Amino acid sequence: KEMDYGPFLTGTFEIVPEESERFHWPEGKDLRGQVEPDANIAYKAIAIRLDPGEGGVSEGHTWLAFEHDTMRVAGVWKGEGFINWQGINFDHQHWFWPRTSGKIVYETEDEPGWANPATGKFEDERFIGLDGRRFGPLPREWTHYKGLYRHANRIVISYTVGEVEVLESHLLTESGDIARILNIGKSQEELTLRLANGGSRMTLQGSKVVQLSEQDGFLIATIPAKATPLNVAFISGDASPAIPQEDLDLEPLTRGSPSEWQQTITSPIVRGTQDGPFQWDSFTIPRENPWKSWLRTTGIDFSPDGKSAYLCTWDGDVWKVDGITDESALNASWKRIAAGLFQPLGIKRVGGEIFVSCRDQLVRLHDLNGDGEMDFHESFNSDHQVTEHFHEFAMGLQTDADGNFYYAKSARHGRPPLVAHHGTLIRVSADGSTTEILANGFRAANGVCINEDGSFIVTDQEGHWNPMNRINWVRPGDKFYGNMWSYGVGDNSANSAMEQPLAWVDKGFDRSPAELLWIDSKSWGPLNGKLLNLSYGHGRLEIVPYEFIDGQPQGGLSRLPIPDFPTGIMRGR
Repeated sequence: KEMDYGPFLTGTFEIVPEESERFHWPEGKDLRGQVEPDANIAYKAIAIRLDPGEGGVSEGHTWLAFEHDTMRVAGVWKGEGFINWQGINFDHQHWFWPRTSGKIVYETEDEPGWANPATGKFEDERFIGLDGRRFGPLPREWTHYKGLYRHANRIVISYTVGEVEVLESHLLTESGDIARILNIGKSQEELTLRLANGGSRMTLQGSKVVQLSEQDGFLIATIPAKATPLNVAFISGDASPAIPQEDLDLEPLTRGSPSEWQQTITSPIVRGTQDGPFQWDSFTIPRENPWKSWLRTTGIDFSPDGKSAYLCTWDGDVWKVDGITDESALNASWKRIAAGLFQPLGIKRVGGEIFVSCRDQLVRLHDLNGDGEMDFHESFNSDHQVTEHFHEFAMGLQTDADGNFYYAKSARHGRPPLVAHHGTLIRVSADGSTTEILANGFRAANGVCINEDGSFIVTDQEGHWNPMNRINWVRPGDKFYGNMWSYGVGDNSANSAMEQPLAWVDKGFDRSPAELLWIDSKSWGPLNGKLLNLSYGHGRLEIVPYEFIDGQPQGGLSRLPIPDFPTGIMRGR
C-alpha cells in the first residue's frame, strides 16, 4: 500500500458499500474463494484516483473503477483507504480478492454499460461460466475497448460502441461531485447508456436533447443519433455546478503526457569473475526508488542492439535498463516507463514496439511525445476471460515467424474451472483480432517455448491432479495435458488420453520449472542449439537432453556446473 502505482491501477476489484446490505454467508461458513450472490465484481477494472495529490491511487481519497469488459462505471467511492489490500499480489492471500474501502457514491452492477446499437437492447452476450456468471468482453461489433491515454493524473479511456468512437474521462468537481465526460462520435443509431444503478441522481451538461430516465433498475441516458457527435458530461448529484467548457474536449489529452518519472535510478552491476566456462553478471534491482515500486520482475526482452533491457514487474510496472553491455560500467541505469498494468507476466519487443501480456489483455505501449514514457496503453487484444480467482495467471509472451502471440493461462487453484481459458495454451493472431485455444489440461503453465516445427514446450507445476512437475512437449490440437481442473476436460475418462510429458521433474531437483528457451549463441559452444530450462524453484539453469521414441519425447534435466542463484528464475531471452 506504500507503493506509488501512478494515477490508476488495473485489477479485479469488488465494489463494496461501507455498510453493505447485500447477502452475507451464514455464520461459520467457509468464505475462502466464495463469491456472494449479488457481489459487484469488476473483473477488468481500471481504478482511477480522482482527487489531486502525490502518491498515486494508494494515497487518494476519491476513486472510480471503469470496467472494460462491459464499458461501465462499476463504482465510485470515497474514504481514507483505497482498497483492503487483500489478494495474491498484495498480501499473498490465496482465497481473497481486493475490495473497495470507504463509502460508495454510486455503482453499476455487472451488466453491459451500453445497449447493443444494432438492437437497442442490453441482453448480455458475454461467455457464461460454469457457475452461471458472465465473463470476458462483450462482442467486438457491440463494443470494443481500445486502450487508455495517460495525461499527468488524467486518464482517458478509448473504446467503440458499434462503429462509434468514444473517449471517456472523469473529473472530481470543486464541489466534490464526479463528472463522467464522454466524447461521442457520429452515430447512425440511437445510443443508450447505463449510468448507474437505479435511484442514483445525476445532472447533464453539454446537451439539451439527451434524456435521463429510470429503466429496469438503472439510470439511463438516451442519446439520439441526430445529437452526435457530442461532448457531454454526467455529473453526480442533483444540482451540480457546471465544469469548465474546455474540460468537455478530451482530444487534447490524447497527445502525450508530461513526464512523470523523470528520475533515473542507478543500481550496481556485480561483474562475473567465476572460474570455469560459465560467467554471469548480477544486475542489482533498485529496491530503493522514489515510488517504492515493488520490483518483482516477471518478464524480460532486449533492444535489437542488446544495449537496453525491458522488464515488467508483477505489480504493474515496465522499466527500461541501460548500460548492460558496457563492461566497464559500475552501475546500470533504470527508468520507469509505464505503470498501472494488471499483473504483467511477459514482455516482448516486436518491430520496435513493446508488448506486455497482462491478466486482462495484451497491451501495446506507445510513447506519443518522445520522452521515453508510455502515454497510450493500447489494448491489442482483450479477449482474456478473467474471474476473481487468484491463480489464473497469464504466463509468458512469445511470437512465431508469422507474428502470432502465445501465452499460457493457469487454471484455478484446487477449484473446478469456470471459463474456457482456464488451464490452456493460447494464441493471439498477429493483428490482435482473434484468440484461439491450442491445448488444455494445465495447472500452472509458467511460460511458453516455441519450437521450429510449430510445437511448443510448456512447463507445469505439481499439485492437485499433477503428481509431479512436468515439462510438456505440446502439439496443437485436441490434446490434454493432465490437469482435470482445466476447462473442457469432461469426465474422468479423459484421463486415459492424457499426453505424457517429456519429463516428470522431481521437486527435490526442481520444485518449480519455469520457462524454457533454445540456446542460439555460438558463444555457448557445444550447447548452442540445445534446450535450456529456467528453475523458478531453485534458481538453477538446466540443460534438457531429450529424444523421441515412437513419437513420444522423453528426456531429463542436467544442472549446469554453477551454483544456484539467490532467487528463482522465471523468464529468459
